[in-house]
Amino acid sequence: MLDRERLRSALHAFDRATDGCAEEDMRSEELEDALNFAEANVEKGASHAETFRTPLAFGESWRRREAALLATGRIRKWVETVT
Repeated sequence: MLDRERLRSALHAFDRATDGCAEEDMRSEELEDALNFAEANVEKGASHAETFRTPLAFGESWRRREAALLATGRIRKWVETVT
């Protein structure tokens, strides 16, 4: 069964990272934990996590934000189907 509290925490971490990634490096232990949770618990989670994780190192702020928005949107869409 999906741990809904952990899911809410992960979504919050994705939102914070998405909001801040254009201005600063948002890679953190909290975000990595959220990505690992998504990999293990979300349909196609590994793909979504990689979509989020890889671009965080990009130099162009718009690319970081665009990828983070895409991954977060896909995860939220999945969450809507299971909750």
